[in-house]
Amino acid sequence: MTILLDRISEERDCYRSYSEEFGDYLFPVEGQSIEVDHAHPLYGGICRIVPEFHEYNSVGIFGINGKLSGAYSRRLNIDADSVLRIRIPLDLSRSIYKLAGKTLQIHQDKIYLGIPELELIVPSQSLEARLVTIKGFQDASTFEAAAQNHLDRLEIVGKVRVLTRSDGQPRCRTVKIHSKKVVGFATRVEELSDRDSLILQQQGIGGRRKMGCGLFTP
Repeated sequence: MTILLDRISEERDCYRSYSEEFGDYLFPVEGQSIEVDHAHPLYGGICRIVPEFHEYNSVGIFGINGKLSGAYSRRLNIDADSVLRIRIPLDLSRSIYKLAGKTLQIHQDKIYLGIPELELIVPSQSLEARLVTIKGFQDASTFEAAAQNHLDRLEIVGKVRVLTRSDGQPRCRTVKIHSKKVVGFATRVEELSDRDSLILQQQGIGGRRKMGCGLFTP
């Protein structure tokens, strides 16, 4: 019984140390509409207010959610559920509050950010990322193995799977950076331990975290 209690205590300490190191700050968003592919100009707008984000590789900036303005539209309407989610180490929280109450310029569009709420990351056996990009791997068959290699380097035990559309084809997505479109895939990682789940949410897979790539959520 003593050994079991000690093990439970160690697991709780492990969860506490990882979960408290990073957090997601959720900013309410007000505005009219923005481009669907807004990751790069959003990053630029944020850095005009918080220039130190250029230097912080650990920062992750999720895309703003909204509703398509039409079936084939490339615009998202901002609504009451729209938020800007930024994942950062908690010791950088002083920087994040510089965005509160500010107006961001995203190309020709403007949005207003409210006061953020902090949401600590929590473990889950299965995590998904809307878009993961790995340089040199733009084919789903080789991408999956490359993503698995990233997990191995992080010493994370889990199973990588590229998500598919209703027709069975890989869910391929792109992000526009300047004039270049970077190809990636919607990705799920399954069979994770609590510890590995937290590490994956902190570290991600691939690059371009500041443009919404490689960021996992339950």
